[in-house]
Amino acid sequence: MIKKILQIMTLTAMTATLLWNIPPAAAALQTSTSYYVSPSGNDANAGTESSPFKTLAKAVNTAKIGDKIYVRAGTYSAFTISKSGLMILSYQNETPLISGGDGVKLRGDNITLSGFEVIGMTGNFGAGIVSYGNYNIIEKNSVHDNKGTMSGITVSGGAYNQVTKNTVYNNGFFGIGVYNSPGKNVISENTVYEHVQMAGDSDGLHCSKSSGNIFTNNVVHDNADDGIDTWDCPSNTVSNNTVYHNGGTGDGNGIKVGYGGMNSVTGNIVYDNLDMFVHRIFGDDILSWRVVN
Repeated sequence: MIKKILQIMTLTAMTATLLWNIPPAAAALQTSTSYYVSPSGNDANAGTESSPFKTLAKAVNTAKIGDKIYVRAGTYSAFTISKSGLMILSYQNETPLISGGDGVKLRGDNITLSGFEVIGMTGNFGAGIVSYGNYNIIEKNSVHDNKGTMSGITVSGGAYNQVTKNTVYNNGFFGIGVYNSPGKNVISENTVYEHVQMAGDSDGLHCSKSSGNIFTNNVVHDNADDGIDTWDCPSNTVSNNTVYHNGGTGDGNGIKVGYGGMNSVTGNIVYDNLDMFVHRIFGDDILSWRVVN
């Protein structure tokens, strides 16, 4: 099958830094403590590696800003973290499973969530992972088969968040969404595919009512609507993504930019989408089209 590869370059070379300086938690220079959680643990334990807690709730309540919580393999319920400055990490090469409920919610700032599998969220909201705060890092997670009304991973209301190196597929709405955010979020190095539940509205990456975000080095494919959709988000950078085979019940644009203009779209590889071209609307300069058969 002939693959039509579209490399998009722009003369509006916005020199936005790809990664803002994300500040550490306020007391990160203090001595931190590590706590451990295991299904075989007990919340009456000390929370050490040899005597772990049983629940994430106990670990979060015990930890202070700058502390690390290592989670052993096993199945845990969805949880909310309102305390800032914590690192919630999978233990070594193990992959803890978060399943059931209404999603993992990060309501504090400077929280890191890394190395989890998040599946089966079915509540009223039902997103896999949601960041409401600022400077949060969501990385190296597998987020899939969450059938609520939101994205696999959602940034809602916060700024300067990083969503990076996640694998996100077959969730209820979009793969990764940025909503009602002041902006300056970085969505990078994620693999996002097979979002079809909302038919013509199931994008791989979606931005709404936010500006100044960076979408870079993602692989986005086989979603029902657009690969990357920034329809009502101005002043974003969309760069070095690979976007292919999107569309079926939706528009099927590889990359869609829209209201507000001033988006920089450069260095992407886009092919085999229902609409092979970038959808250019309202003032964005996307020039020097090149199609290679």
